[in-house]
Amino acid sequence: MKKKLLSILAVFGLILASGCGNNAKEENDVKEEKAETKVEESAEEVKKDDEETLIVYSPNSEGLINSIIPAFEEKYGITVQLEQAGTGELFTKLRGEASAPVADVIFGGSFSTYSENKDLFEEYVSSHDSELPEAFRNKDGYKTSYTLDGSVIIVNKDLTDGIEIKGYKDLLNPELKGKIATSDPTSSSSAFSHLTNMLVAMGGYESDEAWDYVDKLFKNIDGKIQSSSSSVYKTVVDGEMAVGISY
Repeated sequence: MKKKLLSILAVFGLILASGCGNNAKEENDVKEEKAETKVEESAEEVKKDDEETLIVYSPNSEGLINSIIPAFEEKYGITVQLEQAGTGELFTKLRGEASAPVADVIFGGSFSTYSENKDLFEEYVSSHDSELPEAFRNKDGYKTSYTLDGSVIIVNKDLTDGIEIKGYKDLLNPELKGKIATSDPTSSSSAFSHLTNMLVAMGGYESDEAWDYVDKLFKNIDGKIQSSSSSVYKTVVDGEMAVGISY
């Protein structure tokens, strides 16, 4: 909004100057000089505003965002303008904005999503990349590792008394039907990671047995897909759901 307002002010100043052709030359010169000064000042403010604001899209949890972004702003004196949504939604937005990019950085998401959308990004390799473990270094120039975590199954013990839950197979228990929280693997990177994990655990990506397990699991989920990754663990903690497929 500030950028648009400054642009309008700059144009308005020029219009005022050009409309003074019938006045005395001295008055016209003064107004033109003021208009030029206004344009220069506005341009400097826009430039400064651009340099001091970083637009970040992120599907990450509030905990991770709140532990990193404020520290970044304090250290570098740069204001972060944050937009949060699921990974799929953010990449759809990036794709729609490809001809006139809005975001500077996307913070979060799965490796596979980045690999499929390289054309949306500029190549970048951090100067600290060599300090990362070999397996997690930026090998293609389009994604930088920043955290190492795992996929987990979270359980509300108050709602699962007497039900054994130690792995993916236990989620097929009929007693858990409609009580398992997950987000949509097509739009959530954490849910997609779980999907790949369970396929590997049950026989592999090409295994009919593995896909049969996925089919049975989603029948037991009974259509109760959460709107976001954060909703998964929140509904379990709040006692709305008994089990969550989370991170």
